[in-house]
Amino acid sequence: MGIVRIATEVDVQSIDEDLYPHLHDNHIPSTEYIQRVVCSPDYILAVADEGTPERPILVGAATLHIIIQAAAGLKGYIDDLVVISSERRKGYGELLFEYLEDVARHQDIPKIFFTCSPRREPGNKFHIAMGYKLRAAAVDENGTNYYEKKL
Repeated sequence: MGIVRIATEVDVQSIDEDLYPHLHDNHIPSTEYIQRVVCSPDYILAVADEGTPERPILVGAATLHIIIQAAAGLKGYIDDLVVISSERRKGYGELLFEYLEDVARHQDIPKIFFTCSPRREPGNKFHIAMGYKLRAAAVDENGTNYYEKKL
């Protein structure tokens, strides 16, 4: 298995073209926004890389958004977890989450939250297996399940 690392500007096109189409059936190219995330101090975009430093082969990604709330302090929000179809169920999602959780711990972020559609049954099972607690359940299949984990 490859490594998990922080994405760089060199990775932006591959993330957009090779990974993000696996997130949604109707992927809209978003290179500009990915570039902004990679360069922002408020986001950590991690990638699972099976290649070499000279020739990266990205198979997964996830983003940690660091949120500062005046009344509640720091929180982390993990978003856009994606692993290419051929590499799913091989541990990449777990490695990406663990990596971002470690980043959050080092930044003294006490809890992380994540949302998931109730229609994505494997995704919901994954979050529970990773130690996330369901804090608010969707009222119907078009809603969102809200998960939280204290670090």
